[in-house]
Amino acid sequence: MRVYRISEQLSDVDIALDVIRCDPVWAKDMPATRYFALIHDLWTRGDRPLTPAEVGCALAHVSVLERVVESGICGLILEADMPLAAGQVAWLHHTLAKQPDLDFLHLQAETMFPLRGRLRDDGLFLADCDWDLSGGAAYLVSPRFAAVLVALQRKRLMRADDWRDFFAQDPTPPLHFPLFSGMAEGSTIEAERRTLQSSRLLPLVKRRLAQRLFRDRRRVMLLLGLAPPVIRAEKAGMDDGR
Repeated sequence: MRVYRISEQLSDVDIALDVIRCDPVWAKDMPATRYFALIHDLWTRGDRPLTPAEVGCALAHVSVLERVVESGICGLILEADMPLAAGQVAWLHHTLAKQPDLDFLHLQAETMFPLRGRLRDDGLFLADCDWDLSGGAAYLVSPRFAAVLVALQRKRLMRADDWRDFFAQDPTPPLHFPLFSGMAEGSTIEAERRTLQSSRLLPLVKRRLAQRLFRDRRRVMLLLGLAPPVIRAEKAGMDDGR
């Protein structure tokens, strides 16, 4: 097993455990045309668009997954704010020794909602993805399943932790074990998601109502002859290039 961390720098613990540093991706620095091309397919499906932080996060994870595929070795993928200890690495080596065919193991304790599923005989949880399996800050993938994730992301970019969509298209069991915790709060992704959740619906309704009222008022004023005249191009001296 190899350990990868998406971060600008490694801690002393990471260095001692031979963690491989992977560059983060900052979507806020990419051209607008590139950003909108990446979110277009998800938007046309009726889903909310990916925020810049979500785009950068997804692209960074794709890059790491490609390295897992090229290595042919299982990879533990960690985001920058997920602490790592030697005991956790030892536990994963022990688990893989018992189950060398393990394809995916979600390891992040913090999820958006309480996790639902059932406990297996091997001590791992079989998660119910229809309820919730969120978070991409810590998970283990085999080269085979990493290739599946890369192919799905290349087809249509999704959030890095869209496990429901991923597992809907692959028979791999969504296993979970809450091995990692203590992730820092207040990440850019969570802040952007909260902004969308708290401010998207009401302003949209208000804006649509205001647009409708403005159009209706304009029509009534035109019928009554009260609307100001429309500026025509010839009257503004624009028809002949002046």
